[in-house]
Amino acid sequence: MEKIEKLYDKFNGSYFFFIGVIISIVTIVISVMLYTLGGASYSIFNNFISDLGAVSAPNNAFIAFNTGLIVNSLVSPFGALFLVAYFKKKNIRQNWMIWLWFSIEIISIIANFLVALFPEDTMSGPHTAAAINLFFFGMLSNIFYGILIILTNKVAKYHSIPGFILAIISFIFMMSWIFIDNISIITLFEWLVLFGGWIFGVYIGVFTLKTQ
Repeated sequence: MEKIEKLYDKFNGSYFFFIGVIISIVTIVISVMLYTLGGASYSIFNNFISDLGAVSAPNNAFIAFNTGLIVNSLVSPFGALFLVAYFKKKNIRQNWMIWLWFSIEIISIIANFLVALFPEDTMSGPHTAAAINLFFFGMLSNIFYGILIILTNKVAKYHSIPGFILAIISFIFMMSWIFIDNISIITLFEWLVLFGGWIFGVYIGVFTLKTQ
């Protein structure tokens, strides 16, 4: 852990969350612009996020989208390790739970990478499996993040709320994907998970900057 802490003495780990959000927003906006450049329609009420990463997407929109996923998959572990160091500094006694959260987060990051590696239109099976793991383990990561915040006496308990809210939105999306036969509801909640993830990433960055 000392080597990890020395790394964040040189570069504040909170910034990795801002970097991740910026990469995601910029690459998705570029991808949507390319997708619709020739007149093709794209809507959060009709299109899954992964439609941007399909090889058949107009104007090679998949390049920007999948590049963003891959780069974020390389950046995210540094943010996760920073949170490990952060929680340890807050003297959380349940050390095993910190590493359990980290393991869950790494699985979701790997799944995110595999979503980019396996486009939905050329490798549907692997893509779906990767997406399921991404949302499921992402939900678990948010839950355990909230629990870890509650377990420390050095941080206000309300900082756990964003993690739990995002976990609930993720759960609703997964349930709608399984049980509801309405594409508009399903895609809307998938996008709400993404938007919530952006807000949560910025929240963690600001929150950890102020409470280190």
